[in-house]
Amino acid sequence: MQNQGQAVDRSESVFQRIAGSQRIAPYLFIAPFFVFFAVFMIWPIFRSLYMSFFEFKGIENSIFVGLHNYTALFKEERFTRALFNTTYFAFGMIVLTLIISFSLSLILGSKLIPGRKVYRLVFFLPILTSIIVAGAIFKLIFLDTEAGLLNFIISLFGVPAQRWLLDKYWAINCVLVMAFWRRMGLNAMYFVAGLQSLPDDLYESAVIDGASSWQQLRYITIPLMRPIISFVIIITLIYAYLAFDEVFVLNPAGAMDSVQNNMVTLGYYLYESAFQFFKFGYGSAVGFIMTIIILGISVFQLKLLGVFRTD
Repeated sequence: MQNQGQAVDRSESVFQRIAGSQRIAPYLFIAPFFVFFAVFMIWPIFRSLYMSFFEFKGIENSIFVGLHNYTALFKEERFTRALFNTTYFAFGMIVLTLIISFSLSLILGSKLIPGRKVYRLVFFLPILTSIIVAGAIFKLIFLDTEAGLLNFIISLFGVPAQRWLLDKYWAINCVLVMAFWRRMGLNAMYFVAGLQSLPDDLYESAVIDGASSWQQLRYITIPLMRPIISFVIIITLIYAYLAFDEVFVLNPAGAMDSVQNNMVTLGYYLYESAFQFFKFGYGSAVGFIMTIIILGISVFQLKLLGVFRTD
């Protein structure tokens, strides 16, 4: 009897260990994500906030200056220009994405288009293209002489050559065109994935009821695609407010500050402040302001699109 009791106790302990490991296993599998998220996302945000209250003399020496970096930030004309350019750039990216990328997804998702898988691959290639290669190509397109591709095209209609990258109106639009070209196919693929998940029976019922293609789009597709649209808007917004690569590769070499102001964005301004002028505290203040702007606009858009609605 004693041996039987010991056997029962051992079996119960083994069962408890197995049950305990099964409860712990899911947390072990998701732990790496949270560790990396905390190290590379949460910690830099709080570290940036901490650094924004200091003025650095070199790497190690720092002086506590309180809110001085923030007050100096909003007095700087180049910062306000970067904020305006970035907001304009973000708005343009969202509008172009919702109109062109979504329309492109409707075409690529249609079963009536032969070889649509090939077209999807072609439109996805720009995001895989090196930013340096893309920048060199777009610099040739926007070349301010008659040898530039865009100037050659408009010359066919009698329009004189334009200084695209040096003009205060066209400079940020050139950055917008290049950035949208790189993101257009990727955003279209997000929309295509969402369209493929929509139930076919709703469209079959709509056709039976005599709904036109426009009515199906307005009353079925767009409402059901709202989560995907929200996701694409948010990632496009984050990408736009962090834009740096396109500005860096298109920025005219040796251009004057007044010219560079025309295409400077918050991401480029942060790079300038922290890594060209070594104002780490000031650059951290710029980064934290960018974080607040992105977070605020993202929450506003999610609320506007009804993501938080429970009914």
